[in-house]
Amino acid sequence: GIYAVVIHPAGASLLFLGVLYFWHIPRYFDLTVLHDSWDDFAHVTMLVTGVWFWWMILDPRRRPGRVSFGLRLLVLGITVVPNSLLGAYLTFIHADLYTAYDQVGRWWGLSALTDQQLAGLILWIPGAMMYFIALLVVLWLWRRDELGVGATEAVKAPPAAAFSEFTASS
Repeated sequence: GIYAVVIHPAGASLLFLGVLYFWHIPRYFDLTVLHDSWDDFAHVTMLVTGVWFWWMILDPRRRPGRVSFGLRLLVLGITVVPNSLLGAYLTFIHADLYTAYDQVGRWWGLSALTDQQLAGLILWIPGAMMYFIALLVVLWLWRRDELGVGATEAVKAPPAAAFSEFTASS
C-alpha cells in the first residue's frame, strides 16, 4: 500500500524532494506568499516529509529490516544533487520567478533578483552542508553499530566527542 511506498528509501526521498520542488513552482510559491493558510500548509508538508526523510537517514536504532547504513549514504549522495540543483537554479537564473512579493513587499529593500539569489544560496550551500553533516553522522552510527554499541549509548554520546572518536579511528 501507500505506507510501504513512503517507508521505502526511494519513496521517502521522492516524497521529500517532490514536496520541496512542488512548493518552489512559482504559481504555488506565490500562493503561499499571498495566503497564510497555504503558507502554513506548505510548511507542514515540508516539515512532515522532511522529518520522515531525515528520520530514515539518522535513525540510530537497531532493528531488523532497517535501512542499511550503506543505503543511507547512497540516498544522501543521490538526494543532495536535486536539492543543490534547485538552490543553484534559484541563484543563477536572471528572472524574478516569484512575483507575489511585488504585491506584499520585500524585506530589507532587496531587489527581487537579489532576494531570490540569496534564497537560492541559502538552499544550496547550508543545505549541502546539512547533507555532509548527516553523512558524518551516518558513518559514525555505522561504526558504532559495527563495534556493537547500543543505540541508546550511541545517542547519548556528545557530537563533538563522537566526531573526534570517528576521525581518530580513521
